[in-house]
Amino acid sequence: MTSAIYYGETQALVETFSQEDQAYFQDLWDYFNFAGFLYEEKALREQVYNLALDFSQASGDGLTATDYFGQDPKGMADQILENMPKESTRSVLKYGAIVSGIVIFYRLLSDFASQAVLVLKPLVYLTDSILGILAVGLLFYLLRRLIFAEEKSKKAIYVAVVLVLGIYFISEIVGDRFLPAFAWLTVPSPWDTFLITGASAGLILWQWKEEFARAFIFPILSFLVVGFLHRWTLAQGIQNSTMTVILPTVIIVMGLMIYYWFTIRALKKNKTENGE
Repeated sequence: MTSAIYYGETQALVETFSQEDQAYFQDLWDYFNFAGFLYEEKALREQVYNLALDFSQASGDGLTATDYFGQDPKGMADQILENMPKESTRSVLKYGAIVSGIVIFYRLLSDFASQAVLVLKPLVYLTDSILGILAVGLLFYLLRRLIFAEEKSKKAIYVAVVLVLGIYFISEIVGDRFLPAFAWLTVPSPWDTFLITGASAGLILWQWKEEFARAFIFPILSFLVVGFLHRWTLAQGIQNSTMTVILPTVIIVMGLMIYYWFTIRALKKNKTENGE
């Protein structure tokens, strides 16, 4: 079976558990998931599926999750993980690349929407990639420790998570201002429009398969529209604030609002389907 099939089969089994057993097993499952960047994804999902399948059979004899797995699920999970095949570098790069790719893409969109000519900045994108990998690695490590941590330790971990996120976002927002303009490449019109439109279309088609990812389409479209509007106002020599400031701001805010609305709706739908 593939990783996706293992995940779906595990989810189906967990839904048959009692509410208390679901909560216990979900913590155990989350713990394995946060170890995902250290170990082979398919092997982890197969292991979690086997655990769910074994308990599903045991629960028929009246055993609870605590009876079957014990009072120390973290210790049990750690013992299992010791024998799991590792692939830390590949997985950290994979998840870091996803985060970095999203950041770089929206940076390009923002530049396209706010600048008359698109300028590619390789050193900035390299920095985005490094920061993304570091942030993902630290967050996975902290979130994994959070699951079975004691209450006092949880507070410290929450603070650490906030600090990591804060440093990451501040670095992304202001960090590029301190980098030298090394190897910058200007993409003249209309090639910048073709480049961004093509990349956006490809990303939209790719995201359309997933309901949660589909919500990102609206911010993408709003930035694209603002970029087209910006180029049109420059070509027409329009300088009034309504067309150059107010309207672009309204378009981007509307795109973000629709994104949040679709995301909240998808979360509620998912919660209803899981019977929560």
